[in-house]
Parts: sequence; C-alpha cells; structure tokens
Amino acid sequence: MTLAAAGLLAALAFTAGSSTGVARAATLVAPVTLVNSFSGETAIPPTVLAWQWISGMDSENFSDPSSRGVITGSVVLGSTNGAAVSGRLGVCYKSASGAITNTNWEIINFTAPAGQWVTQTVSGTAVPGAVGVYTVGLCAYDTSANLAYSAAFGAGAGTVIVAIDSGP
Repeated sequence: MTLAAAGLLAALAFTAGSSTGVARAATLVAPVTLVNSFSGETAIPPTVLAWQWISGMDSENFSDPSSRGVITGSVVLGSTNGAAVSGRLGVCYKSASGAITNTNWEIINFTAPAGQWVTQTVSGTAVPGAVGVYTVGLCAYDTSANLAYSAAFGAGAGTVIVAIDSGP
C-alpha cells in the first residue's frame, strides 16, 4: 500500500491463511524510512588536509544503532583561472561532538575554462553505529586554490534517506 499524499510508504505483513495456503493481511507495518534534503554551498579554504563541509547540511536522527543513511549530492564546480582543478569530493556525517567522518569520496580532477561549470556527484552510506542526531552533507578534502563554485548554475544539493533498524 502506498500513501502517496503523505509521501510515505507502508508495507503489509502477511501471515499464512487457512490450510488452503491463502495468505491474508495481518498487520500494517509503520514506515521506517525518512527522506530529507540539503542545499547550498560552503566556501572552503584550499589545500586543507581535513574533510570540510562544501555543501549545505541536514541534521538527521539515527534513532537505532543499526540505522543507515544513504546520502547523494551534487555540486557545480569550476576553475577560477582555467587551470586544472583537483581535490576530493565526499559524502560525510558528523555527531554533535565528533569529527567529520567521510563515507565515500571521488577525485575532483578536471580542466575547464573560467566561467565553464562541471557538475560533480557522489553517493555514500553513513553507518554511525550509535543513536544520535548527525549532520550529513557533502564534504571536500585538499582542494586546489582555483576551485570555484556556481550558485547561478545550480546550488549544491542532495538527498539523504535514513533507514531505521536496517542492520544486518
């Protein structure tokens, strides 16, 4: 059963019926998936050897130790001078008191004339392992000094899908 108006999904659990083997609906299972988004860019200093937020962020409640968050996002990047752009673009999460943790990354490596923009997309899965509220978004590491952002051609944006009690 789909509850499209509310944007939620629900599933029916089935139990064995009579001796004829006919299945019948027994229980409605509540949705255990949350879908949210983040947007915007964050200017970062170049050549820093640590993960830094490069996009807007979202706070997500991982309410079970087995919760996982699938994060996908894109940023529109360019070169300020037409020379090669380098660094790493990743998917990250952070607890209130912890460091930014990278879950997956790709190399930023392109050459484009100044004023030309390249969309970079990355996905990853956050598995914090502890209950809590975590900040999620896109992050960058060791970027070149000529990295440029373009809000005019599309702000950084992404989605996060948190599955509660989704452990092995």
